[in-house]
Amino acid sequence: MVAGAFPLFKLMSLAAKQLSKPIANAIKSGAKQSPVFRTYVCVIPGQGFHWLETTVKMRLMGHIGPSKIKPLNEEVAVNLAAELLGEGFLFAVGVGTLLFEYRRGIKKDERKEDEQNRHLAELEDKMSEIGLLIETQAAEIRELNRMVQGLRGSSDKPGKSEDTKALKT
Repeated sequence: MVAGAFPLFKLMSLAAKQLSKPIANAIKSGAKQSPVFRTYVCVIPGQGFHWLETTVKMRLMGHIGPSKIKPLNEEVAVNLAAELLGEGFLFAVGVGTLLFEYRRGIKKDERKEDEQNRHLAELEDKMSEIGLLIETQAAEIRELNRMVQGLRGSSDKPGKSEDTKALKT
């Protein structure tokens, strides 16, 4: 079996995506359990997301005036922020995989183009060699024609033998 025929990279990217889900869950549970993480990383983004989501929903429903948005309790805000963090990690893994695949495809295309350019340069070199060879052969043919014309001209002079005249006819 040919090693290049098996899509090893695609298998590895699928494995990375599948492994990122348990890692995201571990990040979520770690975020919920760590007091420092809960206080400084999860509560503020959770409350901010809740405020943004509620404001957007209110605007979409037509409530334009200022309204006081009731903040979430700490546990709900921590859960919301932990979910956002886990989903953000999964999104980052997906984007990273896509970018890596994109770069890999670009490099593959560049290698293919370089190979085609190299092949084209070889063909151009061969064409110029053939052109030079044709010019050389054309010069040799002209020289041979001159020699033949010279021989014909010398055979027409008086005093030549009968054999040379017979050859001409």
